[in-house]
Amino acid sequence: MVVTLTVASAAFTFTLAMIMTAQVIMRYLLNLPFLGIEEISILFAQWTYFTAAALASARQDHIVGGFLALLDAESWWHRPARALSISVSLAVLLVSLFYAVEYLSFTFSTDRRSPYLGLPSTLWVAAPAFGLAAMCAYELRTVWRGRQSK
Repeated sequence: MVVTLTVASAAFTFTLAMIMTAQVIMRYLLNLPFLGIEEISILFAQWTYFTAAALASARQDHIVGGFLALLDAESWWHRPARALSISVSLAVLLVSLFYAVEYLSFTFSTDRRSPYLGLPSTLWVAAPAFGLAAMCAYELRTVWRGRQSK
């Protein structure tokens, strides 16, 4: 799954760069602006962000505060502080995922479309739901691996 996320994130980033380059060429060199490119660029930006966030969760590459690193690994504070950190992170992810899925369900039921290209809004709304679900899964994997290493 990590390889798939890596390839998807790279593909979304490359595609976004190409779209933005095409927009600059079309707008400023050819004097032919295409408003639909803004919709597409936001779509690819969202998918880039959420696949990269899921990838960071999978690799445990998040930026974290140095508080736990300052504590001695043998200190009695280390385990409770780590447990609190994971608990808060998982709680925030689960609440965010709940609302992302609720909004995704709403967009499915209303069949909303983008203004210029008429694409289904679910393409945009699915990115946060996917990313947050993957991040939750990887956070739970971290908890599970921590329990197995005892």
